[in-house]
Amino acid sequence: LLFLMIRRLPGCSLFPYPTLFRSDSELAFFGHLSFWIGGVLQATICLIGLFANTVSIPVLKTKDLYQSTFNRLLIVLAIIDNLYLMFAFLECIRSEIKAATGDLHTTLFAYALYPLHNVMLCLSIYMTVILAMERYRAVTKPIDYHTVMVSGRQWQRVFHYVIPVVVFSLVFNMPKFFELETMEVSYENETRVRLFYFRANFSIYRVIKKIFL
Repeated sequence: LLFLMIRRLPGCSLFPYPTLFRSDSELAFFGHLSFWIGGVLQATICLIGLFANTVSIPVLKTKDLYQSTFNRLLIVLAIIDNLYLMFAFLECIRSEIKAATGDLHTTLFAYALYPLHNVMLCLSIYMTVILAMERYRAVTKPIDYHTVMVSGRQWQRVFHYVIPVVVFSLVFNMPKFFELETMEVSYENETRVRLFYFRANFSIYRVIKKIFL
């Protein structure tokens, strides 16, 4: 839909990609679009999400709500989502807003921020699945679920769920730690760190993906 809208804009080419980006005005337009949508809007959403998750954690830790395994899993999910949003915020600053973050940010992105961003995404997805499973059990077997709730082993149940998901997410995304590499590039008497994809890593990732899927 966005592509069709852009094609109707004045000054934009009516030819499909790749000839769509063939004039300086088009490049400038999509540069501004990327800055405002992929940069400013995404950063704003990340900050709102960070605030909402941070506020929800003390609420879920109140005496009445903290006794439930489900609410403790919500706390874990809120922490994971906060980490994901933090990585997403740093990435939109680096790639879209293009703030002067320096070579250190680029190096950290290649070897830490990028792979951990994917790990947190995987964790968030499977923690949501676990929450659905926990709620399903509470609805279908309410007596057994209540017995477990009053047993006083809530954190044991939480770790029983979380630890396998953490291990799976780390193993599944292990190739991401080797997917990017940095190299110093000299340009106009200035040396900067640039990112490069390590192509041989893709075959390793496909093998691991087939094993788990």
